[in-house]
Amino acid sequence: MVAFPAFLDTCVLHPGLTMDVLRHKAACYRRAPNTVPEVLVLLQRTGVPGFAAEVRRHLGPPAW
Repeated sequence: MVAFPAFLDTCVLHPGLTMDVLRHKAACYRRAPNTVPEVLVLLQRTGVPGFAAEVRRHLGPPAW
């Protein structure tokens, strides 16, 4: 499945704004998903895996 081009365009052209929106969205949830990585899993499962992958690329490797 291919992600909607607008999602990918937003992530590529405005990565900082995209991350701010995802952080805000995660913070609004009372239960999981309440972190950006958890929101990305939800987005991947619900139809925008390309967008989720692109955001992960901007996040870099996880900080263990």
